[in-house]
Amino acid sequence: MFKNRGPYAATKAAMEYGTNGSVARCVECEFRHSLAELELDVGRDSSGNWCKADVLYRLRFVYKSHLKVRAAHTVYYGCLFCAQQGYTVHEGDATVFTKEEQLFQHLARHPQPLPEVAGVTVLYGKVDNDNPLIEDYDLHFPNPPVPSPYPDETVLARLSTATTLKNHERRYGSRPLTDPDGNKNGVLQFLAGSRIVGIEFPEKWKGKWWTGWQEGVQGSFPANLVALEPPESAPAMSNSGLAATTRWAWDKRDFKDQNAGWLSFGSNETIFHISWVHESDWCWAGMMKKGKVGFFPRSHIDPNSMRREPGPSLPSSYGMPKTSPSALMRKLTVNSSGS
Repeated sequence: MFKNRGPYAATKAAMEYGTNGSVARCVECEFRHSLAELELDVGRDSSGNWCKADVLYRLRFVYKSHLKVRAAHTVYYGCLFCAQQGYTVHEGDATVFTKEEQLFQHLARHPQPLPEVAGVTVLYGKVDNDNPLIEDYDLHFPNPPVPSPYPDETVLARLSTATTLKNHERRYGSRPLTDPDGNKNGVLQFLAGSRIVGIEFPEKWKGKWWTGWQEGVQGSFPANLVALEPPESAPAMSNSGLAATTRWAWDKRDFKDQNAGWLSFGSNETIFHISWVHESDWCWAGMMKKGKVGFFPRSHIDPNSMRREPGPSLPSSYGMPKTSPSALMRKLTVNSSGS
């Protein structure tokens, strides 16, 4: 409503206990801001220009970007431009933000010019003082987009991706989030329904906490809050004769799509007929003693337990993989011959 009809059509003045003055509150939710600061924007005052992440903005844009909330201390923002084009700049980008700083850091990486959004005025580069829009705009990007902070795509392609199932954020008035080691820094905060890319499984946390990238930031998070996505090119099964012992449990019941092909197992179990597309891939395929087959994170087996062991017969419906595990097979052949 703010976007099409102006600020006073979507806000109302109210006195806020504990503040120095009135606030401008959204007529549809509890989102609010200083009324005096909003009036600077409406009055086209030069003091109504703000800057975050080297992006200049007027307060009207913050109102247009906020999402409906039920409590004043809860704030969510969405990217109008990602919503307009139907996808994010990067696969690991968030779609909802809990802080203004996060929103503007995201906007600073957007390719320019941004998609056109009705009711949103965007300026680029140097703007002359006699430009009628100099105090009457939403966003102003004086600089080119910030380079992507993500690792190279070839690196991310070899790592896993997950969808978040629950919120993981510091609640109002609560203590900072910490990882299992008690560290406050480096803990990834996210909302349900977002994606995390470049996931890795640090050995020190035994599969209970992982690390990954979201919104250009790498951090750690609890494994039980996300659903790992199956690999795009799942490894096919083969009678490889390779076996290994699991070091951490892996249960497909933890994921929404239980029929995606995951192999479930506990710790200290044996996986037979281990196969892969590329040995360095994060995901391998295998078979349990009772005949269940599927794929699993390579990180969850003990790398020192790889050995040649025939195991149960593989069903004839499973063919050879496109790329056989030749490198490790050669190593095991040499070791088993006593060389």
